[in-house]
Amino acid sequence: MVSADQIAFAALYGNYTWGELPDIREDTSSLIWAIMTFIFAILGLVTTPLLLRAITIDKKMRSQLSFQLVALICVGDFLMSILGCVVFGCVLFYGNTPSFMVCQITGTVYPWLALTLFTTYLVIAYDRWTLLCKSKTLPGKSAYNIIGCASVSFFCISSLAAVTNGAVGYNEIKLNGACFVGGGKGVPMHDFVLVIYDMYFAVVATLLVFFYASIYYHMKKVFGNSTTDREVLAKTQKTQKKIALQFSIITLFFISCWTILCILWVLSPFSVKIENKHIDGAIGFSCHLNSMANPIVYSVLNKKLREAILNVMPTPITTWLTKAANKTAIKSQSLRTSLKSNKKTAKATKEAVEAAARATSKIIPLEMSNSITEVAEGSNASFFEHKEDK
Repeated sequence: MVSADQIAFAALYGNYTWGELPDIREDTSSLIWAIMTFIFAILGLVTTPLLLRAITIDKKMRSQLSFQLVALICVGDFLMSILGCVVFGCVLFYGNTPSFMVCQITGTVYPWLALTLFTTYLVIAYDRWTLLCKSKTLPGKSAYNIIGCASVSFFCISSLAAVTNGAVGYNEIKLNGACFVGGGKGVPMHDFVLVIYDMYFAVVATLLVFFYASIYYHMKKVFGNSTTDREVLAKTQKTQKKIALQFSIITLFFISCWTILCILWVLSPFSVKIENKHIDGAIGFSCHLNSMANPIVYSVLNKKLREAILNVMPTPITTWLTKAANKTAIKSQSLRTSLKSNKKTAKATKEAVEAAARATSKIIPLEMSNSITEVAEGSNASFFEHKEDK
């Protein structure tokens, strides 16, 4: 017999009971999205513990706040991956969310984990900003208090739908079979929760851009005024570009993985509800892609994390990665050497031509001089054209 809660729940989701839920396995597109999300959730169970272990076994890393916060992100991503494995494992096995209780639980845990991770990203950016721009250090206790308070607050908000039986906010079954917070039905108390989520995402994304942009321009100003030596300036400019690339990748990856969901949150208060299996599938996929790839992104962009991960990885994998990296480094070095040699040859040729012109007191036409320079640099088409005209 269907309970009162299930009847109320069904009224929100299309007037069906749990025995009548559609089987997403019968739709090829929804099934593919569910399989891909499930695979990336499993991969997240591999990448996140690897980086977490690499940080915890290194004494220097685990004593630094920045790496502690990265480890905290790994914990959140690991929990998100576990949740994804359970949710989409059930979806693939049963064809949809198996029960009303499971829907209420996942509808509470998903946004709670996501918004806690948002807060951690923001605290990491703020920690770097205070250190590099203000020459201050963020106390570890303050950082954890911020994250803890935000986590508790968002857990209370995300549980409103389950506690109030849909009176304030509600959880709905998406077209990919997962259950998540819904909106867009024109009910203010339902969309109130989504407005909070969306405003917080907008604040976090804006502050991330502000903090990392401030760091970049501050370092550019400091490096630019530090010396007039050309070689030193070239090195500092290279460092600036590297920093800008790192911060851009972190920020853009975060925003790109969550923007689709947040656009729907923005539209919900205006009674706009978009129901599309590809959009729902992309939201679930990008969420678990973010959790799986976060450790990879941080490891690629940080030399210390790369070295720490290599120390905890199995020996055959470490050996293979080292050989591949060495081959790539050798090719890059040979290419740089070749380019430098070509530049030196072109410069020497140009200087020799100018010296010969001065010695013989002959004026070389500008077009001819440019043609010779192009020959020295490897482009001789214009030289032959001038030669034929002559």
